[in-house]
Amino acid sequence: MKADAGGNVGGGRARSLIDSTFPGDSEMAARCRAFDWASTPLGPIESWSQSLRSTAGIVLSTRNPMLIFWGPDLIQICNDSFIPSLGTGDRKLAALGAKAKTFWADAWEIVGPEIDLVMTQGGSSWHEDALVPIERNGTLEDVWWTYGYSPVYDDDGSIGGVLVVCIETTRRRLNEQERDGLLASLTSERATLSSIFDLSPSFLAIARGPEHVLERVNSAYYNLVGQRELIGRRVRDALPEVRGQGVIRVLDHVRETGEPFIGKQIPIVVARGEDGAHETRYVNLIYQRIVDPDGDPVIIAHGVDLTDQVLSAELLKRVEIQLRDQFAKLPVPTLLWEERGGDFLLVDFNEAAKNAFPVSDETAAAGIFLSSYPNTASLIDLFRKCLRENIVCGYAATVPSQTGTMTFDLTVGPQQPNRLLVHAVDTTRRAELEDQLRQAQKMEAIGQLAGGIAHDFNNILTVIEGHSALLMDALGEEDDRFGDAEEINKAGIR
Repeated sequence: MKADAGGNVGGGRARSLIDSTFPGDSEMAARCRAFDWASTPLGPIESWSQSLRSTAGIVLSTRNPMLIFWGPDLIQICNDSFIPSLGTGDRKLAALGAKAKTFWADAWEIVGPEIDLVMTQGGSSWHEDALVPIERNGTLEDVWWTYGYSPVYDDDGSIGGVLVVCIETTRRRLNEQERDGLLASLTSERATLSSIFDLSPSFLAIARGPEHVLERVNSAYYNLVGQRELIGRRVRDALPEVRGQGVIRVLDHVRETGEPFIGKQIPIVVARGEDGAHETRYVNLIYQRIVDPDGDPVIIAHGVDLTDQVLSAELLKRVEIQLRDQFAKLPVPTLLWEERGGDFLLVDFNEAAKNAFPVSDETAAAGIFLSSYPNTASLIDLFRKCLRENIVCGYAATVPSQTGTMTFDLTVGPQQPNRLLVHAVDTTRRAELEDQLRQAQKMEAIGQLAGGIAHDFNNILTVIEGHSALLMDALGEEDDRFGDAEEINKAGIR
């Protein structure tokens, strides 16, 4: 007799047996009908037991992934629903009729002992989301399964094989892992955001609902309004002192319109002290409406307490006004120079400087550089030295004036990083007095010299006068030389 495609003989009766054993039009049913079973340890189909044929038909007819291992060699038959778990390539083509231990060598260490136990002792097993890695798509992949093994009894009551009912849960498990990772990441991000919220140096508060119930505030917000019960309370109740300051009206407007409110250096009165005393604080503030995932609008208050900066700025402004007033009223000409590209620009001067030097508000506004004055190269070098070495320097300057020249003693003090304050003491009159003093001292010295010479000369004349008188007495008037002696005597007396 001639064998059919399944390696069986018997013609029409054999074909009928094949069709009843492998019913349906599925891919695996067709492959089973065409498979050469005679080449396997199971032998030709007509030699199969009724239990094997019935079980094979059930496996092929169900839409749940199933397979059976039959006989001592655990020959494998699987249905269409199981094939996708084998991946692509030759592995799924080699599945039909293969020996389980050989085909599942990659997983046999896990599943082999349990299959052997079912074959030898009966009983059944069930696993949910169990990891059983298998080789597919050219690599060993982690695959999760929900599966169970059950014995299939042969016609004689012995255990003929193992029925495997399974569902691959890899996609669900990976999705769950991804979800768990996302949840863990989300939890971490929430913790990070919560930490940022709580530790932010800016004050933050969240108010919900038309009554603006405080849902969350951070430490900086408590520092602003004081330590008091806030969470779960309406703003008007938690902070009663703000009712008359327009805060509730602004919150209502932001909630109703969605328009943010932005305020800069707003004064707000809060009872932040332990005694409840009111205190004015200055804040930069934003009220912003956002919509939460449930569609409910909430208002976030975000801002910075600028009180210390504002008060410091006000104090600095007052000090600056006082200093400028003192600067303007200084009796000593004082000028402020600023380094600009190697030169020095006059940026300010007081009234005394205006009276002493050829400067005015108009010329200063136009820009006066030190180099525009004659013979200032050495002074510019001195200015640079004062800034570079951060030292106070002195300098004697001569300035042209309408009456001639004026002299000044300059004290140059650095005002880092690039300014110099110059005090100019007018020494013109002092120089004139010193010159007059020097002239007087010269004349006195000359007088003293002349007096000494006159005294010495008088001594000589006295001698001449005395001796001429003696000579006159000795000569007598009758002597012709008496007249000459008399003239000498007269000259000595003069």
